[in-house]
Amino acid sequence: MARSAGVALLGVTLTLLASSVAWAAWAQEISPALGHSAPAPAPQEPTSGATAAPVATPTPPPAAVEEMIERGAYLARIGGCNDCHTPHVRGPHGVEPDATRLLSGHPQDLALPAPKPPDGPWRMLTSESRTAFAGPWGVSYARNLTPDRETGIGS
Repeated sequence: MARSAGVALLGVTLTLLASSVAWAAWAQEISPALGHSAPAPAPQEPTSGATAAPVATPTPPPAAVEEMIERGAYLARIGGCNDCHTPHVRGPHGVEPDATRLLSGHPQDLALPAPKPPDGPWRMLTSESRTAFAGPWGVSYARNLTPDRETGIGS
């Protein structure tokens, strides 16, 4: 039993790692297409007294941008990003994702009291919004994954 639990935990860990790598690759790929500034190229020494010409970042055609957006949406779906990074609310069918705040992370206006340690074999708690998690490590809050420049990962 302990061996199968260890194998399952390893599988979950590898899945989360792969999702994180895919998300990071997608974010680097789409960032310039969404108007975000690309990393500055490394400075180059001018040769024979000439000054180096500025390097322009090419703008991908709209079809390529749309394709990148669709790929990012696909990766977010298969990676389960909404499970933790979209606040959940009580709806007519129980607790469900708030479609008006997709991938916005833990709401800033939702203050939570300090969690009580769970009893028994249970070792993790989650908030009703499903964006805050408490366990032996302390409290973790889901980050805003939107491209917003002020509050999301677009900054």
